[in-house]
Amino acid sequence: MLRYDYIINRDESDEVVEYLPKEIPKELSDAVYIEGPNSIGKSTLLNLIALGFYGDQLNKGEINPSLQERINQLKAAKHQKVTFNITVENEALSSTLISEKKDPEIDEVEVFLEDNGIKKNITPTQFFRDYKLIYDIPSDPLNRLKELLREVKIEQHNLSDKISRIYKVVRNIITEIQEGPTAEKIKKVKEDIKSHKKTQKDLEKKIGDKSSKHAELKEFYLLKFYLDYQQKLDIAEGELQTIDKELKKDQRQEKKKTEDIAKIIDIIRERKKEAEQAYDDVTDLLKNLLGKPENDRIKIWEHSSCKEEIENPNASSLRTEAKYFLNQLKYLKDKEEESNQGEVRLIDSLLEVMQMYSGKKITVPGTDFDIGKFTKILEGKKQEHSTDIIKFQNIEQSIDLLEVMIEKLDSAIDLTKDEKVLKLEKKKLTDLINEHSSSNIKEELIEKRDFLKSKFNSFYKDLVKEELDPDYANETISKLTSKKSIKVYDSFLENQLLDELNKLHSGIAELNNKKEDNEKALLFFERDLKRLEEQKPHEYQEKFKELELIQDILQELGQMFAVHFNKRIEKITDLDIDPEKLTEQDKDYADKIAVFLASKIGAFRHINKTYQVKKIDVVDKKIITKGNKRIFFQDLGTGQGQGAYLEGLLNISDNKKIIALFDEVAMMDQKTLDPIFKKLKELYNQKKLLLAVIVQRGDEVKTRSIIG
Repeated sequence: MLRYDYIINRDESDEVVEYLPKEIPKELSDAVYIEGPNSIGKSTLLNLIALGFYGDQLNKGEINPSLQERINQLKAAKHQKVTFNITVENEALSSTLISEKKDPEIDEVEVFLEDNGIKKNITPTQFFRDYKLIYDIPSDPLNRLKELLREVKIEQHNLSDKISRIYKVVRNIITEIQEGPTAEKIKKVKEDIKSHKKTQKDLEKKIGDKSSKHAELKEFYLLKFYLDYQQKLDIAEGELQTIDKELKKDQRQEKKKTEDIAKIIDIIRERKKEAEQAYDDVTDLLKNLLGKPENDRIKIWEHSSCKEEIENPNASSLRTEAKYFLNQLKYLKDKEEESNQGEVRLIDSLLEVMQMYSGKKITVPGTDFDIGKFTKILEGKKQEHSTDIIKFQNIEQSIDLLEVMIEKLDSAIDLTKDEKVLKLEKKKLTDLINEHSSSNIKEELIEKRDFLKSKFNSFYKDLVKEELDPDYANETISKLTSKKSIKVYDSFLENQLLDELNKLHSGIAELNNKKEDNEKALLFFERDLKRLEEQKPHEYQEKFKELELIQDILQELGQMFAVHFNKRIEKITDLDIDPEKLTEQDKDYADKIAVFLASKIGAFRHINKTYQVKKIDVVDKKIITKGNKRIFFQDLGTGQGQGAYLEGLLNISDNKKIIALFDEVAMMDQKTLDPIFKKLKELYNQKKLLLAVIVQRGDEVKTRSIIG
């Protein structure tokens, strides 16, 4: 009994339409033939049953692509929502299969097997293990006969696996026999043991020799580069100390230059101040003494300054004017001395003498005056020359001031030159100090020193680790280099020596691996000898040659099924195959396939007769009957071809329970359908058919049971 129900809500743009099963009864026979007009739900029912029993998960080649698309659209189309319930009760099998899709928003379909009221969920893997879903439209049936050969492909693969398993069993038995005890084998194992023991001894000697050389060379390597880095470190430390000393020396010199510059600046400032004082003091005297004739030069004088003269002596004219005025004043002084200053100096001389005898009552010789009276007379005379005296004094003072100013300016200018030289020297020192401070020379030396120190410490630690005294490094390395085996490495660089050590280490490791492998092999042979001496001969020892022959046959058979037969079935199912290109083996294989397909079809109707099939030749596209009648595919009616193809689909060799769904069999008349119905009834009675639904277009809805 087939019971079903469904709801399909389909968005048709202008409205959402609900589709329900209305024309076809919801309860049908579990082997049913349905006729009816288009659009009453025949194909929908088949699609729902196929979807309900995992038809969407069939492999390519197991289902017509157009039907696969229908199932997928029903399941996943966004414009419609589907729910359904399908129950199949099969009296012959005494089992009930249920498929449900309860949630319209979820694609998931659940399948259950119900037994005594208990529902057990069935996964797709479990379902396809026990059931065979056949869903087809028998279009182009004769050309699709080749699809029936999929069963042959599967069976060939299964046979290949079985042969492979048997081959492994036979091969294992042969291996066990080969590993069993024989006098020759025992002798061979003993020889292997002897050979491996000798190899072991040789390897141990080589390892000892290489290890001694490695230890000696490592000792030399550590001592050589400990001393090398010690020397390089001392040099680097010395270079750093030299740089520091030079830097400190330059800094001291820079400081001394700074102090000297400061002293010179103070002296220049003092000289400038003294020159400015003399300039200020002499300016008014010059105006009074030289007067109008020198007004133009005095104006130049007044617009000059000591500061400008010191700072820019080549551009200023102060000293030039000073020297000019000095010459003028000296000329004026000489003139004054010729006219008045002789008498004035005599009076001054007499007054000095009178001063010496003042207070004494002495009469001045040649006169009638005593010292006091004569002194007063002299002072009166001097008073008469007071203006000349003051002028003369002003001339002398001006000369002194000008000479002082010129001297101070000359001194300040010379000192300014010295200051510039000192500043230049200081700048060079400062630049040198900055260069040493900012350059990477010291940083690079520090980095180099730190690297050398790190290497030195590393070698020091390695020496201590190897129990070598660093204090006696020179003595120890001298002893080592006296050996020829070490002397050759004396010129090697660090990396080169390290490479030699690594090669020796790798060589020792390789020898140890060989020794370990040899020990394992020796242990294996010793155990194998013990096993052989204790083991009894294999029960199939006497059948060894026969087993080897069987192994060869199985290997050949396995190759035949796994490779050759697969290639041949691909060849003969190629629609464009040229029969002339088939080998004799291909033709022989194709002939056997023709017999197999005949067994799948059995009998078929052609025109008004039923024929028993002897061969179906898919290469030449012809059917050969048991009466040796040849009927080409192109001469068969469409309905008759459909019938033959469907019979082939139903003839399966395994014991899976069948769900058969056939759509659009309208080209098949009743006489062509009868063999199909007969086959379905036969399968039902053999308890191989779970459900069969065949649909065909008709003028009105009719359903009838196929099994009566």
